Amino acid sequence: MYGTFLAGGVRIFEYRPAMLHAKTMVVDGAWCTVGSINLDARSLRCNEEANLNTCDESFACEMESVFMSDLEDADEITPVAWRRRPFMRRCYETSASLIRDLL
Repeated sequence: MYGTFLAGGVRIFEYRPAMLHAKTMVVDGAWCTVGSINLDARSLRCNEEANLNTCDESFACEMESVFMSDLEDADEITPVAWRRRPFMRRCYETSASLIRDLL
């Protein structure tokens, strides 16, 4: 899905030190959500996961600060780098995309 997102102007960063499972979002510097729910139909319908949602500007500011700090340990995936990824990686991604609805 990176190609679609990049074409739409979304900036993508991959965090290097570890895989993070938590999902966080700050909207308009005030509303925040933190938890494990993916923003897809399966997670919202089937999975037993939870998020904490709050409307708190001071918490939102702290969340944005943590995110900016995390970016220092992340690599940005640019459209040019995405187009230049190895052929075998493209093959694996295409194969996985065929069963993504089952994952």
